[in-house]
Amino acid sequence: MSQPNPAEQRFTAYLDDHGYRWQHEPDYQIELGLAERPETKPDFLVECHGGRAVAEVRQLRVARTGVPRPLRLRRTLVESAPVSLSFRS
Repeated sequence: MSQPNPAEQRFTAYLDDHGYRWQHEPDYQIELGLAERPETKPDFLVECHGGRAVAEVRQLRVARTGVPRPLRLRRTLVESAPVSLSFRS
């Protein structure tokens, strides 16, 4: 397990502030009862209101112009009940 980067630290602070339970880089095969190890390993397993979600947190890189570069989004599907996370400033 690696140490969380600054973006992940901000994400965990948000989760803590809003009462979400979370694990950083857990063993997904054990935690989700999967028959095989998943090909990808998202950063977080988040639990709330009986549901689970996985989250991959990316740190933005700023181009020389000072404008953040667009990031490519990927989704990982895990069988579970839908969970709604709302992010407020």
